[in-house]
Amino acid sequence: MFGCRLYSSFGSGVMDLSIVVSALNRIAPIRLAAEWDNVGLLVEPSSPHLVQRIILTNDLTLNVLQESIDQNVNMIVSYHPPIFKPMKKLTENHWKEKILIKAIENRIAIYSPHTASDAVQGGVNDWLATGLGELTSTRPITANKFVNYGGLLLCKKADEQLFIAPVENSKKPSPPTKFSTENGTLMQLESEQVCQVADIVRTRGISDRNVQFFPASQLPNSGTATGAGRICVLRKPNTMKNVIDNIKAHLNLDHVRFGLGAGKSLNDLISTIALCAGSGASVLTGVKADLYLTGEMSHHEVLEVTQKGGSVVLCEHSNTERGYLQVLRTKLHEILGEDNLTITISHLDKDPLEIL
Repeated sequence: MFGCRLYSSFGSGVMDLSIVVSALNRIAPIRLAAEWDNVGLLVEPSSPHLVQRIILTNDLTLNVLQESIDQNVNMIVSYHPPIFKPMKKLTENHWKEKILIKAIENRIAIYSPHTASDAVQGGVNDWLATGLGELTSTRPITANKFVNYGGLLLCKKADEQLFIAPVENSKKPSPPTKFSTENGTLMQLESEQVCQVADIVRTRGISDRNVQFFPASQLPNSGTATGAGRICVLRKPNTMKNVIDNIKAHLNLDHVRFGLGAGKSLNDLISTIALCAGSGASVLTGVKADLYLTGEMSHHEVLEVTQKGGSVVLCEHSNTERGYLQVLRTKLHEILGEDNLTITISHLDKDPLEIL
């Protein structure tokens, strides 16, 4: 993804934690996460921490943690952050605290991408959109508030010298083009310089919030291609029933909850779908569409949509997210090498709600 593959210096099948974290940050940069969210590396065992086995899960429960321990996992990537609200103590009286205690005791790192993974192009919401049918367009409902400099590195003022000197002293015939902004220094980078910067970020443990790198080949053409939710337009109008059947097949669900819009029928043709993985009511509010797809809404939120003529499909919260773990596994293998790490997906992770 950076024009150079990151390999471990510890031998085949073992990789330093910082390298894996760097790869995860590149797949879903934490700068894209919602301000209220808690993403990134949440539990870091004392250094050096070498990673050989990773397990991916949507929710980190006690069952999933035990599954990880039984598999001798060194790292858990949990889509939902197990640490969200501030904790004042760690005891065995609460299941979330018990998870953290056991993870630390077993030297298991925990990382969460959450809303960064929702917002990024090719992330959770785009994966969810692929189940609707053939689309002509997909765009975020709420665009991220960052500027896409495509092919440039933006480093904050406090970290400028870490990057400017090594890049300027590279073997390239001319120094990189750079100019100052109110947020820091921008530099145009070439492939050799990209690898130098990647090494600096990895070895210094610098946060992705302090260094923003935008490789042109891996980013969309505009800064509006990342953000919360998606508005999707079908290439050809389809019946509401057919679209719902597509959603069920994509999510491997036998049943979904459905609210039919006032004056509408399942045989009506629809063209636009507004979606947001998880609990999407706050993102979908005020958006005009024929159908609204998310994991959960309250009774009154559903009434608000359906009484205005929109229809709603609810699939339960994590069912709209979990299938993306297969995509994440593939992306990690592409960056880190398929033979370098064992990456599995939890067999015990499931939505806590079932329809009987």
